[in-house]
Amino acid sequence: MKHNVSITDPCVHMGFRYDIKALIGRGSFSRVIRAEHRNTRQPFAIKFLEVKGREGHGACQVELGVLRRVNHSNIILLAEVFETQHRVYLVLELATGGELLERVVAR
Repeated sequence: MKHNVSITDPCVHMGFRYDIKALIGRGSFSRVIRAEHRNTRQPFAIKFLEVKGREGHGACQVELGVLRRVNHSNIILLAEVFETQHRVYLVLELATGGELLERVVAR
């Protein structure tokens, strides 16, 4: 399923569209939560990227740029983007099945 990528007005709260379910993981500049779209009940992953400072902003722009350009069945689909002054929220297709790195190392 192809979603239209849009940048939503930062004043619109994600809670109106998504039910937050659980924390999936965290990294140096981000956290990822499992969420469900309120109308369609479709599961998504929402990645919270910290954009404070030059390093955080740069990492966010790189990831966002890549996700906006690619459209491939083996790459997670970017569904929607919410932005505030210090955070960017990427609504992503939910990939299940565990960590890719763990599978590669196990081989």
